[in-house]
Amino acid sequence: MTNPPNETVAPRFSLPKPRPVRQRGIHAFVWDAWPWVNWLLPIFFCFHGWLGSGGWETLLLTVLSPIIVPVFALLASLPRLILRKRGHTTAPGPMVWLLFLNGWSWFIAPLTIPGPTDGATIPSLLQSLVVVPLSDGFQGLMFIGCCILGALSWVALLVLAGTLHPLPATAVGIWRIISWGSAFLVPMLFAVTVVIGVGTTANHLDAASETSGLVHSRSLQDQAELATERYEQTQQAVSEIRALIADDDWHMLGGLERNPYACRSLNMDCYLINADFSHDTAGTGLDRDALIAQIESLGWKPTEGGRLVDADGRELQLSTDEGGFVQVDVESPWWWGDSWDIQDVLPDPGTRPETYAADEWPSL
Repeated sequence: MTNPPNETVAPRFSLPKPRPVRQRGIHAFVWDAWPWVNWLLPIFFCFHGWLGSGGWETLLLTVLSPIIVPVFALLASLPRLILRKRGHTTAPGPMVWLLFLNGWSWFIAPLTIPGPTDGATIPSLLQSLVVVPLSDGFQGLMFIGCCILGALSWVALLVLAGTLHPLPATAVGIWRIISWGSAFLVPMLFAVTVVIGVGTTANHLDAASETSGLVHSRSLQDQAELATERYEQTQQAVSEIRALIADDDWHMLGGLERNPYACRSLNMDCYLINADFSHDTAGTGLDRDALIAQIESLGWKPTEGGRLVDADGRELQLSTDEGGFVQVDVESPWWWGDSWDIQDVLPDPGTRPETYAADEWPSL
């Protein structure tokens, strides 16, 4: 049966599709904060050095920031853009803990970067915040670990963004609990890592197999006496070598070296003994190979780097030239100690003579 020609046909009508209900709580908070974090993290990464730990790397990151910041932010935004296209209005529960892991990783990473300069390295922001010593080596491992976690969590977010469907309301409850747990658990894991690093640094042993805490519990006078004893032992070892070359007219540089490179990265006070002697003419006609053999007979052993080392860990570098100049450089292993205060309790050595005999050396 057909409708009469003058009868109007009622248009078909259908109810609009209901909009997905936007869950409130932590999932909505993470969803709303996501775009801000995408930009704030790379900005902090590039400009963190201006807060006090910056060296040459800060200038480099500042110059490259117009490239680093937008590229990082756009890559970090990809998972959220994919989720929006697929109908999500809040952060899916299975992704929230990954977002916390990703965000904290990229926040902690720049905190561990020390500031290299022409002189001493500026401690990292993390070292300044922790206060107690935290070795540069451990902070370097933290930086690498944070970058790896940040990259892997971003890949996982990208994969989940393309596969997860909006969860029904009945499935949101358990993920809300997990999300709240991760909000506290992830930063706690990073804090525990720092505590482990502090403990590892504190238990680092010096050449005497002692920890920094044990050494610094001694009085300055006891530390000074021990440093003097080590200095005299080092000088005695050097004296035996100098006696093989010349009896007198030795010039000396060196002494107690504070916070040497060998232990500086541990961020605790330490020192070693340098005994560097030179002679202007003793190298004339000197048979270097025969001299090395004599030094080895005293208990020194050659190393791959051309140096010699004795049983106590002292290293010897012997240098000569055609003009007769001879340089004998001996460096002790390092020890913990209040290197900046020890000198204050030592007696005044007085005026040093210009030259020394083979069995003479200045007092510490």
